[in-house]
Amino acid sequence: MSTPQPASTPDAFRAPIGRAPWWWVSIILILGLTWALFYSDAVQRSTGLKAAPIWADSDALLTINDAHQAGYNVYQPNPYGTLHLYSNLWLKLGGLGLTQADHLPFALSIVCIFLVPGMLLLRPATWRESLWMLAFFSSEPVLLGLYRANSDLVIFGILVGVVPCLLSQSRIVQSLAPVLIVFAAALKYYPLIGACVLLVEPKKERRRWLLIVFAAALVLAMTTVYRDLKYIPSAPQAAGLKVSYGAPIFLSLMGIPEKFAPMLGIGLGGLVVGLTWRWNRAREWTCAVSTDWRYIAFILSASVVAGCYWAGGSWSYRLIALYGIIPFAVAAPRPELMPTILARLISPLRWILGFLLVSQTLVSLTFWVLWQRVSYELLISLWDTVTCLLHFGYLPLAIACTIMVANLVCTRVKEGL
Repeated sequence: MSTPQPASTPDAFRAPIGRAPWWWVSIILILGLTWALFYSDAVQRSTGLKAAPIWADSDALLTINDAHQAGYNVYQPNPYGTLHLYSNLWLKLGGLGLTQADHLPFALSIVCIFLVPGMLLLRPATWRESLWMLAFFSSEPVLLGLYRANSDLVIFGILVGVVPCLLSQSRIVQSLAPVLIVFAAALKYYPLIGACVLLVEPKKERRRWLLIVFAAALVLAMTTVYRDLKYIPSAPQAAGLKVSYGAPIFLSLMGIPEKFAPMLGIGLGGLVVGLTWRWNRAREWTCAVSTDWRYIAFILSASVVAGCYWAGGSWSYRLIALYGIIPFAVAAPRPELMPTILARLISPLRWILGFLLVSQTLVSLTFWVLWQRVSYELLISLWDTVTCLLHFGYLPLAIACTIMVANLVCTRVKEGL
């Protein structure tokens, strides 16, 4: 295999900050929307978020740490009224001296961990790229995550460092990529599927080193969190149409009994991977695309989105992972730099993303316009109808992401990793 050369394609979403008027416009609008989300009662009601307390998830984390510091088992019912359902690493917050008295700066820190890397990662150079960026930040999953200061925003902040690490020529810096993935997985488990991105490295020697570091870091992490894995079955399952997505939910809409839907969802994901494996064109490969940051970010994000979709119902704010998919879908490398299967899937993927992001944004805007002009029951009926339709968009999104990730994995397995 020849050494890949850097892809000579336009550096989409990488405009210099000093000469990026569309980036500055996007930042101002995003910050304005975030401020309105936190402080405008009208915006909170029109987006359907008013029903939940603001920054509810960050408050729950600090409450759990207060209970832990007080000596209670936070995995069991306790006087603080909040159960902890993830690894014990979150309980180190109390050891840092954080209590509920620090709720405001803690919640804002979680929000910034998501917003700052996100806004710096995407620097739109054109109005078209700016619209995609705004569509993402004004979509319901992102607004919900920001409003609740959800811990998944922290996961995004950790994973965003994986791409620059993998692009580094330094083996030491590159070795940080699997460590970051394992650290994110030790916090909330599901990012472990993101390890597929380590296979992007085109040099076999370096690729094997990354896998060795990943395995070593995973073993070390398991010694810390393996006892907490038994609490996963007791975690609240995302259900309904408004704030969740996943194959079991879609299958339930299709009339499949709920007790069969989870296993069938995993089976369907495995079927897509199997068909990709059998599809000869899915094993085509070009090395040039591996040097493009957009492709690396895509594989990382696509594996998380697809993994969460097939494995079960997930809270919709995990769709913040769509952020890494947008650059590759909107301004992909030239077709000759990509395997045929990727080049053919780019256009459908772009339409799917547009449908998912724009439809949710339009619904929020519709709520804004119709609020107090029509009955509340009608608004809720409208939102329920649209969110039901969104599940028909999540399915092809998961299939496209699975095919593209499986293309990489199948190719590496064929090569012998």
